[in-house]
Amino acid sequence: MECQKYLMVKPAYKFDGKSEVSEIFSVWQIDFLGPFPLSRQGNRYIIVAVEALTGYPFAQATGDQTSETVLEFLKKLMSIFGVPKHIKSDNGTCFRAKNVTELLKKYRTEIDFNLPYNSEWMGMVERMNRSIRYSLTKSCGGNFKNWCKFLDSSLMGIRVSINSRTGYSPYFLLFGKHPYFIETQDTTISGLAIRNLEIIEINDIRIGKEREKKSSSSNINFEKGDLVLVLNQQLRKKGLHDKKAPRYEGPMKIVDKIANNIYAVENEKQVVYKLHVSRLVRFNARGAMQMVKEGSVEGKSSLLKFGEQPNSKSEIIK
Repeated sequence: MECQKYLMVKPAYKFDGKSEVSEIFSVWQIDFLGPFPLSRQGNRYIIVAVEALTGYPFAQATGDQTSETVLEFLKKLMSIFGVPKHIKSDNGTCFRAKNVTELLKKYRTEIDFNLPYNSEWMGMVERMNRSIRYSLTKSCGGNFKNWCKFLDSSLMGIRVSINSRTGYSPYFLLFGKHPYFIETQDTTISGLAIRNLEIIEINDIRIGKEREKKSSSSNINFEKGDLVLVLNQQLRKKGLHDKKAPRYEGPMKIVDKIANNIYAVENEKQVVYKLHVSRLVRFNARGAMQMVKEGSVEGKSSLLKFGEQPNSKSEIIK
């Protein structure tokens, strides 16, 4: 059992490539970026929203991270793009506040809160935050007191930039045409002819976004009662380099399966955690019991915790 805790292999889970987006404007990812140096306009943060199907960013500078700021931002977003079906955010208290939840309940918008290390939920807005931060750094030229003035131009640059994943810009995916720039004007081709081609292309792109990626692996599923090991993410996050430290914790027992590849797992102290499947690997119970019989592991296996009649908690290896 102890050998399994030191496995160097990563969990076998791989994002299956399904966007889970039914239509444009139905899902938005939202997050705060900052804090930045205090601008002359009194702002320290940027609240960022990304449309999940096209990757189109919508953002504004703010002075705080309060629920009132989130509330006003959501009202503005809805007034421009319509009411979304789903919103995905982190576990910040500003997103869980009563006034925000009441607004979303009023418009029947569901909000999903991200779990730690669940990259497939918040990946788009996290990458967008990185792009905005990089663009502002270059635009400010060292004078960060004026970063607010460059936010709109930075967003425009991101919106019209070609995405390597789709081959098109978020602007094109959203509006079905490229933005007009004087230096790129082409008078040799009819605007109507270009528009007809763009209509065909945009439909193909939106259909393609719904398809499963060919490189996706098979889904990893666990059932209630299965024993698993949990990847210890703190080893990487805290910068520890102790090669003797175990990479996995457990075994723990699956007690429930929640939506979006989230599982409820219970440790030997009956504490239940909600974890993403990307942190779980199946526990080899047969191999562990064989090691105990051969004397390779001192003490009893923690399988006794989930067995029918454990003798005592002192027999469980912690």
